[in-house]
Amino acid sequence: MAITATLRHSNIDSANKNNPAQYITSSFTTTAGKSIIVYIGNGSNAGTPGTVTLTKTGVSFSSIRTNGQSERRLSAFLGEVSSTNTGTMTIDIASAANQCHDHVVELDGHDTVGTVVQNQTNQGTGTSLTVTLDNSPNSANAILGGFYVNESPATDILPGAGFVELVETEDSTPQSTVMSEVDTTAGGTAVSASWVQSTAAIGIAMELKALAAAASRPFRRSVPRFFPRMR
Repeated sequence: MAITATLRHSNIDSANKNNPAQYITSSFTTTAGKSIIVYIGNGSNAGTPGTVTLTKTGVSFSSIRTNGQSERRLSAFLGEVSSTNTGTMTIDIASAANQCHDHVVELDGHDTVGTVVQNQTNQGTGTSLTVTLDNSPNSANAILGGFYVNESPATDILPGAGFVELVETEDSTPQSTVMSEVDTTAGGTAVSASWVQSTAAIGIAMELKALAAAASRPFRRSVPRFFPRMR
């Protein structure tokens, strides 16, 4: 069964410049029995930004991966939804942040046991970044990638070959862009993105496990049985 990835919420919150350590999203719906992947990009005025924790009614979150560099941090979370809820999500940060991007992607057609098969991260400076998974993914699975780039909103982040952009959030002060992309055919180990101006970037990629198709039962023709008539 093929995985579908649907954007449920995205935002960039940097209007409050007093460096809050907590951000609360607008309301969105999470559906019982499904899972969500959340990318959070948080910045700081100096040093490496603090780590992130998430809370939302009816959702149990676990950290997949986080990567911090000077003034930027990108984190990925898996959320298992136990009950349908329409409400806000709270983003708590261990130290004050001057911006907070959030992308919430709902999965369908995925296996809720061992949802994240593998994950990897990378960071660097240039006009592109590639995150390379350790193992070749199963072609039935999906690959999700997220990138946090210190880039002006005037320049878009372009998804890598075989990927489709889910969402892009941009901030002008401080300049940054976060982009999420998906490849539902799991075409290879390389998860990449590119942009125009050489700048620092972080990426986190993961393989998501598809739900196995139910085994079909062979058709058996019913054969009538005849019994001798009793005299």
